[in-house]
Amino acid sequence: MDVRVKGGTTPSSWDAHLASMVADHKSRLAEQDKDIQASQMGVEQGGGIRKTMDLGQPGTNPVVIFEYSNGPGHHGFIQADITVTQTEAEPILSLVIVCPECVKRGVPQAQAQMLIRSNHRKWYLDEKCKGQVFKEPGTGSVYVVAGKVHGPDLYKCSQFNCTYAFRISENSTYSEYPMISRLVAE
Repeated sequence: MDVRVKGGTTPSSWDAHLASMVADHKSRLAEQDKDIQASQMGVEQGGGIRKTMDLGQPGTNPVVIFEYSNGPGHHGFIQADITVTQTEAEPILSLVIVCPECVKRGVPQAQAQMLIRSNHRKWYLDEKCKGQVFKEPGTGSVYVVAGKVHGPDLYKCSQFNCTYAFRISENSTYSEYPMISRLVAE
């Protein structure tokens, strides 16, 4: 019988599985880097043209910024992407956010992502501050904001062994950043 305690230590089989996912991810990135170098050679030298639909590049596509607490007196910022899926009934908004607790525990960001759809767990996008620019104080990264998010529901990370649960407040504790929302841990 396999007993697991949420928030406890992880079994070695899970650690091995996570390590294989990380190795696979690094291998794919290395392959992508080779493709990028080949595309930069030009068609005349045997290269090609690379096109991308990447939405996560800072400063190029609107995102949502969340403030979160990572300990007493310590705050950080998370960039989250918003996608829209058109359906016959109504558009469905999806929020793609990285779990700060998973990252804190050492889980790579590629494996620590949460997807919250507005038709599954309610959340709302307030576009009053759409187009404003947020410059992250720690890194200097610049983001164009899509708006602020408010979510009355309780959201939980579904990653293995994670206990992080939060609500989304549209009110930041930083008065100088009125365009960001806040993750409130439960």
